[in-house]
Formats: sequence, structure tokens, C-alpha cells
Amino acid sequence: MALAGVALAPVACRAGADGDARREALEQQRMELLEQFAIAQNRVRNTQARALEDPSIVPLQERFYGLLREKMIELDPRSEAWLDRARELGEQIDELSAPQILQPGDEPAPREQRVAVVTEFAELERTLQPLQNRALSDPEVAAAFAEMQDSVHALMVRLDPDAEGALDQMRRASAAVDSIDAELQATGS
Repeated sequence: MALAGVALAPVACRAGADGDARREALEQQRMELLEQFAIAQNRVRNTQARALEDPSIVPLQERFYGLLREKMIELDPRSEAWLDRARELGEQIDELSAPQILQPGDEPAPREQRVAVVTEFAELERTLQPLQNRALSDPEVAAAFAEMQDSVHALMVRLDPDAEGALDQMRRASAAVDSIDAELQATGS
């Protein structure tokens, strides 16, 4: 009987090590996908920001975002802090993405800092997305969105013909992260 226990121990250790290696590989893949999502998201954000500055869009945008924020907070009061943090991170991304003229001795922001900010923003956006979708089902919010959507999309494509491809990349990366999260949860993380 003692021999059987000894023979099983290395197998169990190896299975645990294989599980740890698989978990580590999944977590690495998840980070890479979040970075891909963030890169595509940044491109879309930049194009969308330019489109949203168009004078014809500004009043439509203000009405829609006001109604959306109000509904999201009504649905989940925690979203107020999340939305505020997303705004802060968006401003940081804009600052970190802006061209900088460095003086002698100045150093650009470390890549790790940019990646951390963009990754946090991507993760936060993924958290807010289901709540945003629920808020968009409200008829008043949906009407405000529909009023603005076509104009913004047309401007985005005119400004950057590849914007639609970046949106598709975001969707694919998000779906892959969801799949990895499900697998990580199934393995007992």
C-alpha cells in the first residue's frame, strides 16, 4: 500500500505542475489579448474623439452621454466611480499618447506606465460594457444613441477608413478574453 501512495505522488505533482504551466500560459495569453484590445481601442478612441469634436455632433453627444450615465448609475450605483475612473484614465491615455517634445535629460514615459494605464482602461471598459448595454435598452437612451450613431460612424470612417477593422479586433480580443476567463475559472482560480 505504501508503494502505491509513493507512485501516485509524483503523478499528482506533475499534474499540478502541468496545471500551473497551463494557468500561467492562459494568464500570459490573456494579458497579450488585453494589450491587443487596448491598442485597437486606442485607435478607435482617437478616431471617435476627432469625430465627436465635429460641431454637428457635440449637442447629440452631450444629450446621449448624460442620459447614458444617469441610467447606468440608476442600474448600478457603483458605476459612478467606474465611469469617473474611466474618464481619468482616458485623459491619461491622451496625455501619454500625445507627441512630446523632450528637453535634454528628459525621459519619455516608460512603456510599462503606458501599458498599465491602457490595460486598466481596457479592463474597466470590459467591466462597464454589460451595464452600458443594459442602459442602452432604455428607450430614451436608445433614441439618443440612434440619433448620434449614424453621424459619428460616418465621420469616423471618413477620418480613418480602417476604424471598422479596429472595432472588429476589439470584439475578437474581448471574446477571447472571456473564453480564457471561463477556462481560468473552471480550473479553480
